[in-house]
Amino acid sequence: MDTSGFNSIEDLLADPSFPQYCMGTDPVAVAHWEQWIKDHPEQKAMVEKARELYGFLNGGNTRAQYEQDRDLFLQRFRQHAAEPHLFKVPEKPAPSRRKALRRSLIAVAVGIAALVLIWNYRSTPAPAREMVFQTKAGQQKKYSLPDGSSILLNSSSTVTIAAGFNERHRDIYLSGEGYFEVAPNAQQPFIVHTHTIFIRVLGTVFNVKAYPNDTVTATSLLQGAIKVYANKNVAGVWLPKEGLLLSANQKLQVLKGTATKAITPLSSTAPRNYQVSPLANDVTLNTVVETDWTRGRLSFNDMPFDRIALELERWYGVKIRFEDEQLKQSRFVATFDKENIDQVLRALQATTSFNYRKTDMDSTIILY
Repeated sequence: MDTSGFNSIEDLLADPSFPQYCMGTDPVAVAHWEQWIKDHPEQKAMVEKARELYGFLNGGNTRAQYEQDRDLFLQRFRQHAAEPHLFKVPEKPAPSRRKALRRSLIAVAVGIAALVLIWNYRSTPAPAREMVFQTKAGQQKKYSLPDGSSILLNSSSTVTIAAGFNERHRDIYLSGEGYFEVAPNAQQPFIVHTHTIFIRVLGTVFNVKAYPNDTVTATSLLQGAIKVYANKNVAGVWLPKEGLLLSANQKLQVLKGTATKAITPLSSTAPRNYQVSPLANDVTLNTVVETDWTRGRLSFNDMPFDRIALELERWYGVKIRFEDEQLKQSRFVATFDKENIDQVLRALQATTSFNYRKTDMDSTIILY
């Protein structure tokens, strides 16, 4: 599994945040890439080459050049206001000088117009806007935020940093899975929004798994405390209106409104679509199963095969299809570290009888 997410200059230039880092126009992008270079010092030379290439493709324009262009425009504009005669056309220019004077006036006008455009489109600091970070199948990327928090994104995930982050609020939007280490700030809570729930945090470490095609949204708390609320715009989410408080080493699972199965608590006969339980610990490895992915391990804890198939698709970038519907309900407990997809499937065959084949056309794996 690729833990850095960038193996070439092309990968860097293709990332939407890299140009903002090169230009220095977005603090979120700058903070992320500065931290990434610290975490991956062996890639520093590649980053510098990518920056040089970006500067070449961008015509050599830099933020300093933008500011220089703006200052030059202001200088000429003030000169025109203070000494308008320098730009005034004589009433009766000599015939022999008329064309030259006309060319000079046109050059001045074009120069001022160009500087106005430069000032408006280049020199003015970029307005606060949202930032979007993404990972592909088989990728993990770590992002550093201006408030000192960090996010490690799992495969096939997207996180959107809302405009005005760390100024007016600390709101982000997650689709997929992320491991959060949140810097404390009692005056400005950190809020993670997903399709099903949103999580209010003051400063803690936790994991959120909220893939759009999963039937369950899971929040796993490792340190501190968080409060989880139902997204009012989504029907069928039945969390308490005042929110649900989680303590360290607890996990909340919420079934989406489209799920047909409800979770029935032991203390009540009324069904509900959420459950709070302790985190699953791998005694052999002395780790928390819910965050094994952050250490490059793929773990299943009594998980049905249809959900495992989704995990394998994201982890290895493959497509999996079942020909035997009953096979979807087979359950497995397993941990994999650096095995390829064939090794994983053969290990699962050791406990459950099934076969698989790969199609030549689109590399789909068919289980039967």
